[in-house]
Amino acid sequence: MRTDNITIGEWALEITYVNDEPRLSIDSSVCLFWELSDEEKLALLEEGRKVLAQLEDMAVINHIPFKMYPYAFKTGLITGELYLRLLVNPYIDNYTKSVLKAGYSEYRYGEISEWKPDIHCRIINPNVRQVVIERDKSMCRYCGRELTNREIALDHVIPFSKGGNNTIGNLVVSCIHCNSHKKNRTPEQAGMILLEEPK
Repeated sequence: MRTDNITIGEWALEITYVNDEPRLSIDSSVCLFWELSDEEKLALLEEGRKVLAQLEDMAVINHIPFKMYPYAFKTGLITGELYLRLLVNPYIDNYTKSVLKAGYSEYRYGEISEWKPDIHCRIINPNVRQVVIERDKSMCRYCGRELTNREIALDHVIPFSKGGNNTIGNLVVSCIHCNSHKKNRTPEQAGMILLEEPK
C-alpha cells in the first residue's frame, strides 16, 4: 500500500492508495482536527476532496500519450469540462498543459490528420506495463525517485519517431518531470543518464 503526503494550510494530510483508489486521511494531528468547529472541519475536508479530484484527473491524462491528445478530444476521452480542470490542476506540469492545449486546438479547428496505425501502436499493453513497473520497482530510471502508481509514466528510451518500440527492453519507469524533460529525444540527446539499462 502506497501513501502520499500533502499539505493544506497548516494541515498535513495523507493520501493512501487502496487497490489504486485514493483515500484521504488526517495525520497524527487528528485529535486537533476534532477540536475545530464544524465549519472549519467541512472546509478542510472540502479542500481534501479537491486534491483527490485533481489526482484522479491527473491519472486520466497520464494514461494518454501526448500524440493522442487530439484523438482523445475527438473520441470523448477528454471532455471540455475535464480539459478546463486539467489546465488549472497544480499536479500537472506546464509542458503537459501546453501539449494538451495544442491537442485541443488541433481538435477544435479540425486539423486532426488521418488516424495512423503507428500512433495507435503507441498504446502499451497493460501486461508489458506491469512487468516494466515491477522490474524497475516503481522507481524513475532517470532521477531515482520512488513513485506511486499514479505518478508513473513509462518512457520509450528510443522514441517511436527514431525507431523505438513497445518492448520491455525499450521501456523504463519515469516520473512525469523526467518524461516531460526528455520529450521526443533519446537520453543522450536530452542530456540524461539512465541509472540502469533496461533488460
